[in-house]
Amino acid sequence: FTQADVDIIGNINKSQADAEICNIISDTLTKCGLSDKQFKVSISNRKIIQGLINQLNITDKAQELKIIRAIDKLDRVGLKGVEDLLKKERVDTSGAVTKGANLSDTQASEILKFIKINNLKDLKSVLKNPLSAEGIKETEELLEIVSYGKYGKVIQPNFTIVRGLAYYDGFCVET
Repeated sequence: FTQADVDIIGNINKSQADAEICNIISDTLTKCGLSDKQFKVSISNRKIIQGLINQLNITDKAQELKIIRAIDKLDRVGLKGVEDLLKKERVDTSGAVTKGANLSDTQASEILKFIKINNLKDLKSVLKNPLSAEGIKETEELLEIVSYGKYGKVIQPNFTIVRGLAYYDGFCVET
């Protein structure tokens, strides 16, 4: 196990700094011997999902936390599992019950629709909240910047990355 910390400090262009983090990750993995077909750098922006939560008039912080956790479990529990976690509860194969976020069918449906989107153009047409629009714009700027370098093809949006429940407020990255 190896962990690295990269910090950018000072008065900077945020999108340029985030793009540089993506390039550092890509360059490091390449120099460790991986080809660009062996990894991808997935990016997202917490403002996008936070804007959707605001758009759906969800104000309860405990409920919001359950929504974020449900989306974060997509890879492990699948779309149906996330739907159950957004609604009343999820029962896993062992019989264990996890209480859900108790969203209305409409609210859960909107979040599930969001989860299925995998490109910025479609996202822009669905999310009209100003905070989501800000997150989308920041992601577009980041992707434009990385498109000028050699790692643009491995850096891809993934809007289900909603890590950092208490500490991320914008850019998120997962490799």
